[in-house]
This record gives sequence, structure tokens and C-alpha cells, in this order.
Amino acid sequence: MELRILTTEAGRHLAQAVCSHLEKQLTEVNHKRFTDGEYVPQIKENIRDTHTVLLSPTCPPTDHNLMDAMILGDAIVRAAPARFTMVFPYWGYNRQDRKDRPRVPLTAKLASDIVSLLCPTNVLLFDVHSEATLGYFHRAVKVDHLYSAAVSVARLRELVQPPFVVAGPDKGSGARAAYYARLLGQERYVLFEKRRGPDGKVDPTHSKVIGDVSGCDVILVDDFVDTGGTVNVAAETALKAGARNVYLFATHGLFSGDSIPNLNAGGIAKVVVTDSVYHDPAKLGAKIETLSVAGFLAEAVLRIHEGKSLSELIP
Repeated sequence: MELRILTTEAGRHLAQAVCSHLEKQLTEVNHKRFTDGEYVPQIKENIRDTHTVLLSPTCPPTDHNLMDAMILGDAIVRAAPARFTMVFPYWGYNRQDRKDRPRVPLTAKLASDIVSLLCPTNVLLFDVHSEATLGYFHRAVKVDHLYSAAVSVARLRELVQPPFVVAGPDKGSGARAAYYARLLGQERYVLFEKRRGPDGKVDPTHSKVIGDVSGCDVILVDDFVDTGGTVNVAAETALKAGARNVYLFATHGLFSGDSIPNLNAGGIAKVVVTDSVYHDPAKLGAKIETLSVAGFLAEAVLRIHEGKSLSELIP
């Protein structure tokens, strides 16, 4: 069965790199829009009876890019491929994964329901914020989840000097910190306690480190960096507690608002993200480094296409 790769406009850079690894051409799509912005794509090639893969990060603007993925996905379904795989290098709306206050939406479930309406054969997700939401998709959809540690750990080993410690930027990131600590050969990890003010911003006067970072390099690990407020405060707290240097690895660089200049001006020595969300390298600044996940995702897509296990790709 022939393998075809398509992408929305948000995923073009990564999809082209994935196709390069697979030695394939990106299937042509006319990404037309009406004057009011309404998306009306047309697939320019025949994909009937193929295995068609749609690569589409639902990065900011999240609602716009999720809708684009659904619209192009609908065009794919109506073009009658034999198999249909949706790859979301960044899966948005995943923070709203529980109803913890009155009268709020469970948007992680809603977004999964919307994708399930297309009845894709497979969905491939990459370092989601909440792994519990993998069960929100319809049971007929085969859902796989991969981790960026497969591409990040080697680079993190290059950055730090012993002694070093892995850290989670808040108490909710303990499982991720423990996972990276194990991969990096560390027996312990530390966490930071934070408090937000009435404006929703992290209050640096109430931040404290849970554990010892004195004389150590600190590797902050998280699934994404958005405004950078939490990690900047964690870095300042670590440096005040005697840390030598602070490094950050976050899989998805969302970089909302003034986050890029704030991160470049803050106490973090190096910010490492992946290209799951595309940013112009010239606009990232000297501190921000991007690792490519194209080869990793290409291998995952090929394994799905050939019916092979993905577990060997999980460190």
C-alpha cells in the first residue's frame, strides 16, 4: 500500500523534513481560503486506497489549527484512502483535562471527540500534557504516544557538568522529572513550589525549591514552555539556592507574548525545545536551541505503516 504524507499550513516545515527522511514527496494540497478566512483545501493528487498520513500540530492559534486539521482531514476521508493516520506533533487543548471548577469545559475530551468524528485508523501524539487524555479518543481509534526523551537526552548530557540534578518546575511535574532523572542516571530529582497572584502570574516571592540544588547544574524539564513565567521564576529560585547553572528542556516551544525576550533575558543558561512547533530560528535569540524530531517521527510513521511496534522508540 502506498504511503502519502499531507500537512496543514502549520505543519509544513516539519512535514517536509519528515518526507525527506522517508525519501518521499509531500502530497500537494491547495490551501485556499475565502476572503473571510474560511479554509477550503483541495488535495491535488489521487489518494484513493493509499495509507494517508496527515501531520498537523494544533499549535497557536490553537482553535484555528485544530479546525484546519479537521477540515483537511474531512477532505482526506472523502477521498477514500484505505488507511488514515493523524499525527499531532503538538496536541493543543490538553491542559483542560478535568472539570476541577464549576461551569468550565472539559476541552481535552471535546477535542478528542472532534478528531474521533473523522474515524482515523491511527492517531499519533507526541509528549502530551496529560497522558490520561489518551483514553478520551473513541475506542475504535488506535492511539499511540511517543516521548521527546528519545531525541533530547543525548543533548542534555552534553550541556551539563556533574554534579547535576533534574528538576520539575512545579509539583505537578514530578513524574516527568523522575523519568528524565532515571534516563540521565540520577537517583534523585527536585521540584519547585509556586504560587500565582490574582493576575495569574507566578509570584517569585513565594517560590521555593523542594530539594538541594547547591553547587549543581539544574535541568528543568517540561512538556511545553508558553509564557516562560514559571520556568524563569524556578531558575531564579534555583540560582538563589546555590545552583551553578540552570538549563531548560521543553518539548513544545509555544512562546506566547513576550516569552522569547523574557527567556533570553532571564537566568536560564540555555533553552532547548523541539521543532514540533515551528518558529523562525532568526527570531529565537541566542539562548534558544531547537532539536529536530523529524527523523524520529518519520521512523514512527514508517512503523505504523508497516504494522510494527512503536515500543522500541520509547526510552
